[in-house]
Amino acid sequence: MTGAGVEETLKYIQNYIPIQIKQVKSGTNVFDWKVPEEWNIYDAYIIDINTNKKIIDFNKHNLHVMGYSIPVNEILTYDELSQNLYYLKDQPNAIPYITSYYKKRWGFCLSYNDFLTLNKESKFKVVIDSEFNENGNLTYGELIIKGKVDEEIFFSSYICHPQMVNNELSGPSVLTALAEYYLSKENYYSKRFVLVPETIGALVYLNSNLAEMKSKVKAGFNISCVGDEKMWGYLPSRNGKTLTDKLVKFVLKDQNINYKKFCWYEDRGSDERQYCMPGIDLPVVSVTRSKWGEFKEYHTSLDNFDLVTKNGLDQSFDFYLKCINVLEENRKYTLKVLGEPQLGKRGLYPNISEKDTWMKVKNLCNVISMCDGKNDIIDICEFLNISFDECLEIVYRLKKNSLI
Repeated sequence: MTGAGVEETLKYIQNYIPIQIKQVKSGTNVFDWKVPEEWNIYDAYIIDINTNKKIIDFNKHNLHVMGYSIPVNEILTYDELSQNLYYLKDQPNAIPYITSYYKKRWGFCLSYNDFLTLNKESKFKVVIDSEFNENGNLTYGELIIKGKVDEEIFFSSYICHPQMVNNELSGPSVLTALAEYYLSKENYYSKRFVLVPETIGALVYLNSNLAEMKSKVKAGFNISCVGDEKMWGYLPSRNGKTLTDKLVKFVLKDQNINYKKFCWYEDRGSDERQYCMPGIDLPVVSVTRSKWGEFKEYHTSLDNFDLVTKNGLDQSFDFYLKCINVLEENRKYTLKVLGEPQLGKRGLYPNISEKDTWMKVKNLCNVISMCDGKNDIIDICEFLNISFDECLEIVYRLKKNSLI
């Protein structure tokens, strides 16, 4: 959640986008929470004294150490050591991801197969070289891209789960790619991108920006677990009735994507928890591939590049891009003439009336009939069962002819 690793991550991302790095002091009160002490770790290992060999080494995998472990330098028996070891019997090759953010303790994580090889008769030198700094900081990143209007599309991902790919690296990767793309475009809506440590980071950000966000954010996305090629998932906002919910359901249908709809009350677990809580109520949803908690590699060392693919990341990037493009074009239009417009004189209606003439112009005429200033393009597409691209092409033709 804090420390040099978070800063290093954000500085690396600055190679791609001009994200601003900001800090909040440890001990700062944010709503019902408090920013924790800054934690840094420099080394950690266990040596079997009988063989003088390292049996666990933090430098070989970050997950070997419980997150926020206190410093340790002791000689322990097998029984003393085993009380502080974590493993998964049902995934014997996986190192689990374990943290203790709000109660000070220490621990090591290892695969169950490696645990079985420990010598019960030996003693073990246990070292965790870590430190807590009550005068430290929580660090996060922010980028705002100004558009033609102040209304914003909000994107959030988190940077606190070490050495896991779908549950961590995929979110910041797709967010960074989206920001990089929209930096080079003329944008109708402004774009707000944040990279925070999960939960406490989102609360810190909301604590400083909530009033502005409530007035500006038109739609929002919490981006996480977007890297594999398995089933798509849609986790709605708390009330499920925001513009973002409407947008996402429409694009999933428009793109013929099969997906699993999750339930806020059963399946939430990422920072949508913070963005949608009562009193905050931002229009934030998540569209995932294998959602957190839904894949066997979740929160283990098996969440690696065997699971996440370039194609999976590309598909997620393209989906979010489609959502934003739809939103940028989604307007309510009003017909500028009374009665049915004379389409023939504008070249919009065949000059010869034949048996199938109506079918040729049916969608055009139906779109016109729905331009009453109440229906946006998504509404029109849903009601007429036509694609967004077809509807948008009709809208462009009508605008070109000054009919709407």
